[in-house]
Amino acid sequence: MEAIEFDRVIESAPKREDRIASFGALLAKESQTRVEIVGGSAIEIYLSSSEYIS
Repeated sequence: MEAIEFDRVIESAPKREDRIASFGALLAKESQTRVEIVGGSAIEIYLSSSEYIS
């Protein structure tokens, strides 16, 4: 995915929560794996490969 397309999708989300959900959906699409996002002031991302990204 090109950066300009990523920015367009993320910036079109009206609320912070929507931007996080959009980011998760894009990450799942690009990585072709299941993604789980958890957290409050900071987010944690778990991929189905059990890799941890923070």
